[in-house]
Amino acid sequence: MQLRRMLGIQPGLTAIIGGGGKTTLLYALARELSQTARVIVCTTTHILPPEHLPCLTDGTETEIRRTLKKTKCVCVGTRTQEGKFTAPELAFEKLLPMADYILAEADGSKHLPLKAHAAHEPVIPPEANQTILVLGASGFGKPIAAAAHRPALYAEKLGVTQDTIVTPELAARLINLEGFHTRVLVNQAQTQRELALARELRLPVIFHDRDAHGDSLAIVKEFPDVTGVFHCFSGSPEMAQELLGMGWYLGFDGPVTYKNARRAPEVAAVTPLDRMLIETDSPYMTPVPYRGQRNDSSYVRLVAEKLAEWKDIAPEELEHATLENGKRLFRIIEQ
Repeated sequence: MQLRRMLGIQPGLTAIIGGGGKTTLLYALARELSQTARVIVCTTTHILPPEHLPCLTDGTETEIRRTLKKTKCVCVGTRTQEGKFTAPELAFEKLLPMADYILAEADGSKHLPLKAHAAHEPVIPPEANQTILVLGASGFGKPIAAAAHRPALYAEKLGVTQDTIVTPELAARLINLEGFHTRVLVNQAQTQRELALARELRLPVIFHDRDAHGDSLAIVKEFPDVTGVFHCFSGSPEMAQELLGMGWYLGFDGPVTYKNARRAPEVAAVTPLDRMLIETDSPYMTPVPYRGQRNDSSYVRLVAEKLAEWKDIAPEELEHATLENGKRLFRIIEQ
């Protein structure tokens, strides 16, 4: 499942705000989107210039267009005396026609998982057509004083003390109270606390189960009103049937193309077409014939072709079905 589809990223300007994980999301999205489109990465606050991207300080329109033509992705900003980047000198209204997507980190959190926003925050450009709020689940179970940037403000907004332990319900209250987001991304939603947050926010979950099938099944059974996708599903057909009965989707990845894929055909056989998702797990689990190389989103078609072979349908039919499944699960409305 691509991040773009999961988060409903549309062409134009996307602002990324919230707690720890913003920069990781920023570059993951840039990597994915730049495979097929032109992407400008920037900030409205401060970021360190990335080493893996061409960076233009005070770049002219000509320089930016030339760089995008060569590399598809560029970081644009104004360099400070400390060596960081601040907002680009060119206005966003001038940058927008140059790229298909602009990704702007519009917040700072001092590397803490949670944050309360002061009156001047977040710095979301008026041109933004979507705002993704990142929430670090590592803050759950900790006092506000230890988990949140601006802890006094965090506590004040919620009417509690800084010693109060952060719960998913408490974090959801603040997110909804501030109301800056169009979508929320919760990092590492794999435990009871994170599932409780998904229930509170009414969001689907991406669950990664690795060599913990029994524990994973037991955990999700505690939350019958929470569903999502079991990413890179590797359990048994019996486990698959239990999950499907609870409303979950199953993710199929590169390993379905491997010679030793014994369970995968059996799992595919019990999984209805309207509960399948195809994924890359990039940069890992590269499908045959590219196994051993870095995985790439373009290889997802090989997963689709293998599943279509097992289902005895045309690859195009499977591709259409899984696209619709992803849109339905993540409530994506195409514009």
